[in-house]
Amino acid sequence: MSYLTSTQYDRIINLPISLPQTELRKQHYLQVCTLLVAQGQRLEIGYLSVHLFRILTPGVTPQFADSSLGLVSVGLMASSMFSSALGLVSISEPGCASWNADQPVVITAPGVYNVQVLNNTTNVDLSVVVTGSARYYY
Repeated sequence: MSYLTSTQYDRIINLPISLPQTELRKQHYLQVCTLLVAQGQRLEIGYLSVHLFRILTPGVTPQFADSSLGLVSVGLMASSMFSSALGLVSISEPGCASWNADQPVVITAPGVYNVQVLNNTTNVDLSVVVTGSARYYY
């Protein structure tokens, strides 16, 4: 049987991922954070959610740039392209969506990873919030 010792606990860092309520313009994205994984480290994204508060452009029906990404998407990216998402959460109507916290995204390959949020509409601005948590093991 193994026990969690203070030595093991000292080698774990928990980091918040947070974007307060923000106006996200049509077809724009924001980089929420950048996470660097070095050789021998492990990164877990245990929770990531997007809350679409409201559509800010009155009287307009949203049009998708890419129907698979919903109105707004947030994801962990291996590059600046949304096609390189290692984990992605999309929502197609005002409300909240998140990925399953029981199945975290685990990364052991060294590199630079970004959490980005994308307004996937061609004609409306959105009000969004992003929250999440990352855990480094080193």
